[in-house]
Amino acid sequence: MLVRWDDVLNKLERDPRLLVKELDWVAKRHMIESYMDRKGCGWDDPRMKLMDLQYHDVRPEKGLFYTLERGHLIDRIVEEDEIQRAELNPPIAPAPISEGAVCGSSRSHCMVRVGHPSCSMPATTPSKKCR
Repeated sequence: MLVRWDDVLNKLERDPRLLVKELDWVAKRHMIESYMDRKGCGWDDPRMKLMDLQYHDVRPEKGLFYTLERGHLIDRIVEEDEIQRAELNPPIAPAPISEGAVCGSSRSHCMVRVGHPSCSMPATTPSKKCR
């Protein structure tokens, strides 16, 4: 997970469009901008507001996210059956332990707590140092 996180941060720094298959907001923006290019319209077009809402429609037959997914244009980290299983069997740990939190920092390392124990991640570039 930390390797993936590092990859995402590096790509965000270079060009967010590199994450079109990995980040929801990048995929959504790409989809809307592609539509605008094809139709010759702008952000103020009422259809863009509709697309904005329709993208997040949770019904698989209506939501534009699912259209991307069916076309293999977006990657999932968690599969639908895993989500359904988690809905029926949530974690037993209390919320403060099960939620990840930044619990300390220095100029060269970030301390991240995800449950127990903590881990230290080197901040290899100035933009990645904890603040």
